[in-house]
Parts: sequence; structure tokens; C-alpha cells
Amino acid sequence: MSPELRFETITEASHAIVGPAGALFNKVFSPPPDIFLGDDYKLYVATHGLQLVGAANVCDGLFDDLAYIHKIAVDPAYRNQGVGSALLRYTLDDLCIAGKPKAAICPSNDDNKRLYERLGFVQDPSLANVSEWLFKDLSQHDKA
Repeated sequence: MSPELRFETITEASHAIVGPAGALFNKVFSPPPDIFLGDDYKLYVATHGLQLVGAANVCDGLFDDLAYIHKIAVDPAYRNQGVGSALLRYTLDDLCIAGKPKAAICPSNDDNKRLYERLGFVQDPSLANVSEWLFKDLSQHDKA
């Protein structure tokens, strides 16, 4: 894949990439989720040239000890090319730098679950009522 992927962190709802990110979520999810931005939320995006190829919406401000990865999407034309892994690594790097000790995600399918497990997410047996959730201890995260 050339040119290289670029990553950006968006915090303002007025940013020009928010509309295309919403269109990407609409393409990938049914029903499409809302994109949340503001003091407690960020949007992480991956672009390839001028095209938006991935986006992750993350809540990092509601809890001191946990960031919740609300949704992550990769354009279907760019799947199985490392975009999701790279976007998630970028997101985890940023959360780690921000001092978040833990990240959580709820996989939407088995392929996603395998990706998250490859990146160090695990189930927490003490949380039996949310057994589908995966967590990552960010103190153990190797920043790229």
C-alpha cells in the first residue's frame, strides 16, 4: 500500500473529516452508530493519500481508569491490509501517552475479536456480566 497511512486525532466536531468518518461508519455498521466528540471523546482517523480508510471513536474522559473504544471501522476496500491493526495501535499509543491505564472494547464479530486479542486485549474473568468485553492493560502496551 503506497503512499503510507497517516493518522490524526480529532477532538472538534467542526473538523472537515467528521463527515467522511460518519459516512464510513454508515458503510460499515448497520444501524450506523453516532460519532461522539467533545471533552470526553476523540475520533482517530487513518488516511491513505486523500482517502479516509479507517476511523475509531473513543471515550477517554468519562472514567479516570478506563478508555472505551466505542467503534472502529475500516473501509471494506482496505480490509486485510493492516489498516485496522495500525489504527488501533495508534489509538492505544495515544491513550497510553494520555495516561489511561486500561482500554476496553466490545468485539462485533469473531474476526474483530481475534484482531483485538492479537493486540493484547483479554477477557476479565472478574467481570462475568460483561463477558463479551475485552480489556487491555496499557501499562503493558508497547508503543510503536
